[in-house]
Amino acid sequence: MGRVQEARSERRERALAAARSLVIESGVAALSMRKLAARAGLAVNTVYSVLGGSRDAILETLVDDGIGRLLARLESSPDAAPLDAARHLIGHAVEHATSDPLLYRAVFLAELSEPRLRHWGDRLATEAGLAALEGARRGGWIRRDAQLELLAEEILRGFRAAAHAWAAGEADDAGFRDRALYSLHVCLLAVATEKGRFALTSQLRKLERRLGAKRSGSRSRA
Repeated sequence: MGRVQEARSERRERALAAARSLVIESGVAALSMRKLAARAGLAVNTVYSVLGGSRDAILETLVDDGIGRLLARLESSPDAAPLDAARHLIGHAVEHATSDPLLYRAVFLAELSEPRLRHWGDRLATEAGLAALEGARRGGWIRRDAQLELLAEEILRGFRAAAHAWAAGEADDAGFRDRALYSLHVCLLAVATEKGRFALTSQLRKLERRLGAKRSGSRSRA
């Protein structure tokens, strides 16, 4: 990497760190160019250059950076069995979000009021999600005629619903993970082969017991 590229990369990291701190402190609405440039110690034009020229572009870059690190982490993980690969994807995504709760709660809450921000998950669904589903189909766990793009989108919807409940304080970290995994297993069960149904049903029952116990505990406390 040349000096020019190194300098640009360093400015980008400073701008990303500033954007992250502003979102954590005051929410997505705080992402203005002037505030971000001041926080990063950079000129406004420099922020435009390294992160984009709008709040949505900045937020997309911020979250996309996190997804890039998550995908790199998945790529460095040992190869998993086809169904395990799908579960690991959801587990790692939840762990990634809950490891930085102040940032991701703000991001997920912003999605509720600004649906156009939801496209951040498309990369996660198409790159990692489709790869895991294709592996499950090749392994004979889900039907060959299953529409994987639609399946990935539906799994992402379930993940988002679990994420929004977590961001709103309706679920703790474990509840977030279990809800997202439950949605994954329900979606996979709908297109499972006979070979896949037993394994999926067994996991689904475990999740149902955990989620049912949490629901009963919440009612008793109320």
